[in-house]
Amino acid sequence: MKNIGAIRLLLMANFISGIAQGISMISIPAYFARTDQSNWFNIAYAIITCVSLFWSLYGGTLIDKYNRKHIFLALNVFNGLAIGGIAYLESMNLGYTNYWAAAVFALTFWNYNLHYPCFYAFMQEITEKENYNKIASYIEVQSQMASALAGAGAALLLGGGLTTSLFAFEIEPWTLSQVFALDACTYFVALIIIYAIRFVPIAERKEEVGTVAERLKVGYQHLNDRPYIFLFGVVTHAVFVVVLLHVFNLAPLYVAQHLEAQSQVFAISEVFV
Repeated sequence: MKNIGAIRLLLMANFISGIAQGISMISIPAYFARTDQSNWFNIAYAIITCVSLFWSLYGGTLIDKYNRKHIFLALNVFNGLAIGGIAYLESMNLGYTNYWAAAVFALTFWNYNLHYPCFYAFMQEITEKENYNKIASYIEVQSQMASALAGAGAALLLGGGLTTSLFAFEIEPWTLSQVFALDACTYFVALIIIYAIRFVPIAERKEEVGTVAERLKVGYQHLNDRPYIFLFGVVTHAVFVVVLLHVFNLAPLYVAQHLEAQSQVFAISEVFV
């Protein structure tokens, strides 16, 4: 493959930040379920989802118009600073923990809306057509490994009062601010890795012109001319929505209220999903 070095670096950056993001996204629903504030979180989650419907549309126009590497760099700088700032404020007991947790969840959720379409578009830009299947396999394996390690990491860090001896030192349960700080640090690690990426585009890109409304109209027309692609997207995302509801709403409540178990039980379940 022509850009194998760039592909490896991009996968590495995605893997590292994906683990820490996964730990945060497991820790936050577990926190709300443990503190009996799931109704509050459900309202926040509904608002975040409604915003993401519009943000995803706008994000798609950004991916088509601007350099994908630059988008990744901007995302990592913004999220690293924002979540790092939240981690600091939460550690100093400034503000309301519910708001900080919801803010990190929202930032990560909205980051996914732009990160993954940009990730796949960037991969397609630097990969030959005959290697698409191979790269798709790499991405799938990496994503599953990151999810499993995020679940294991969350189970280890949340602890719930359990201390584990590992290489002659104790791992105490982490607070949300510490989890957020780890998340923020990995954004900057990913930033350094992505900055080091050098690649030769496989196909020459033409910068999209026109206003956002005009570019959205082009996208709508493309899907209108290809109804089966639109149908495929709706059906596959319907399954994804069910999975999200299970992970963020049902599973943590089931563990906390029905099993009456500690947060790490919910976290370790993500290893086997």
